[in-house]
Amino acid sequence: MAGRFDGTVAVVFGAARPPGIGRATALRLAGEGALVACLDHTGAAGSDVDTTAVSRAALEAVVGEIIDASGTAIGIPVDTTDEDSVRAGLAEAERVLGPIGAGAYLGGGTGPGNGALLRLPLEEFDATIRLNLRGALIAMRGLAGRMPDGGAIVALSSHAVRSRPATFGAFAAAKAGVESLVGSLARELAASGVRVNAVSPLGIGGGAVNPGLAATAGGSPPMPDWISDRIPLGRLQSADETAAAVTYLLSEDASFITGQTLSVTGGA
Repeated sequence: MAGRFDGTVAVVFGAARPPGIGRATALRLAGEGALVACLDHTGAAGSDVDTTAVSRAALEAVVGEIIDASGTAIGIPVDTTDEDSVRAGLAEAERVLGPIGAGAYLGGGTGPGNGALLRLPLEEFDATIRLNLRGALIAMRGLAGRMPDGGAIVALSSHAVRSRPATFGAFAAAKAGVESLVGSLARELAASGVRVNAVSPLGIGGGAVNPGLAATAGGSPPMPDWISDRIPLGRLQSADETAAAVTYLLSEDASFITGQTLSVTGGA
């Protein structure tokens, strides 16, 4: 299983949550030789809309897939909105696997903060910001603190930053903040050899309709028409296509790229 990440310890936050970007990233990293720490917020499994937690079984299933393919992986439950929890999770990853060289924050989710901003309860707005923006900062600076000899970090943004769906304004604002954090951290960490980037997907095909994308489409025209009208490539992306962008930015193939957000939207 040698490859671009042969022997590198890689951490994937959000390894088990829908729509599967974290899982696909963990599998890709392991397939290219990484020793993978799969981290996620476990609890009552989140619905398709509220993806704030996954089941412990879902996290263990991702680890099992990697091990079954002759890779190396461990699963660690964490709460990315709690800095002590993240620090403990990263310490455990390093204790078991070794020094961390790559990390992807693919956590977050639409959470409870769905709806028009003029009517959205402030506690729901705060929860969405906490889950996506605070969580990203805690994870990224936790990773950076364990990369004294350099490394690479990738965070998950969203096309919602640019499409600005009317009923997902809190989520879009949080992800815009993530992109700003990425730019600032890239400058802050450049001298220590740590690169920081983001990926911005649109919607993952397969399974239930992505709720954020459905809100963006607005139900009229129907979703298939919206896809063909708005996405030049005429389809939604797969989780693996997004994971390919994440692993590219984590790899030495992207050694001179930092502070950037890579759009993975089929041309939208």
